[in-house]
Amino acid sequence: MSNTETPLERHIRLALEHGSSVDTEWLERHIGFVIGHDPNRVVSDIYETSSSSSSSSSTSSSSSTSQSSSSSSSSFDESSSSSSSTSESSSSSTSESSSSSSTSLSSESSSSSTSLSSESSSSTSLSSESSTSSEGYSTSSSSSSTEGTAAPTNLISHYKLNDDAATTTIVDAEGTQNGTLTNAGNTEDVTTTGKINKAIAFDGVNDYINIPDNSNHSFGNGSTDSPFSIFSWVYLTTLSSGHWFSKYTSSGLEIEYILTITGTGGYMLTIYDVDSGTNWRRKTSTDNPISTGSWQHLGVTYDGRGGNNCMDGVTFWHNGTSYTAGTKTGGGTYNSMNNLTSPLRIGAVRYLSSWGYIANSKVDDFRIYGKELSQADVDYLYNSGSGTED
Repeated sequence: MSNTETPLERHIRLALEHGSSVDTEWLERHIGFVIGHDPNRVVSDIYETSSSSSSSSSTSSSSSTSQSSSSSSSSFDESSSSSSSTSESSSSSTSESSSSSSTSLSSESSSSSTSLSSESSSSTSLSSESSTSSEGYSTSSSSSSTEGTAAPTNLISHYKLNDDAATTTIVDAEGTQNGTLTNAGNTEDVTTTGKINKAIAFDGVNDYINIPDNSNHSFGNGSTDSPFSIFSWVYLTTLSSGHWFSKYTSSGLEIEYILTITGTGGYMLTIYDVDSGTNWRRKTSTDNPISTGSWQHLGVTYDGRGGNNCMDGVTFWHNGTSYTAGTKTGGGTYNSMNNLTSPLRIGAVRYLSSWGYIANSKVDDFRIYGKELSQADVDYLYNSGSGTED
């Protein structure tokens, strides 16, 4: 036996001479064991070289130590970037160590080494499944689509605006709340190519769609509010007059809600408590994503929380992206909207004796939901920019 025998070599030699198993815990304390490294691989490698010759054992031990250092460095990067990877590697090493401890290093160690090597590769494979960035931090290697896979529920009214007939009727494809095209002739006179199929073109002078009052279009009962969502595709030629929709009486005294597109390309939603107009809350978006010259998917959702802080439950949407930032104002004490007799109007707002209209624009696929739509719901409607009439 060489006079330069290392403690590691001596430990293995004594184990071989007495036919006992190798103490892997001792190895872990003396060869700089690093999480993720397989001590049994080191044991079997050293055993094979030790059986051949003392001098080659020393060479193999040196080589193995070098490999251990390299493997440990790689394993450290992976294990520090993913706790899941560390857990799997540690579990695998512990299991293999236990198996090795109960097995004498005999002539079967060659096949054992092969098996351990295979299992070590499996452990490495598990570790490599955790992707890491150049800084060594864990990043998810899996991707999950946010695209909605099912049509949103609680659809109250759906105006596809494909009517194109010698009548003024605007059909509600979902419910029974049909509307009437007003001040624009028949629907065939103002039908144009839509985002999905056909659309209604508004001249910005005085035409709009009037939908008679229906309790399904009211989202407050004087005590509590209820959630709602309103969406449509809109093609604007100007931002100077964007009165998108409202639920208002012709006299302007029964007010429920109004949504206007601002001159800067933002949103302004106002809701009212009681018909006097003195108790109200408004949210004006500080983001201005709306532009002109293209079809855009616009919407608003409200969670129905009610109260003076009701605007905290309002989210604006543009082409599948949500916007919650905004300036909140109001007057009086707001409790909830009321279920009044005002009609719903698409493309017009009346305030007291004044009218406002959506300017020279096109509207397609107007929808009203009795719930706050989720991101997946909005994704389904937006449909990667293609829209849907489902």
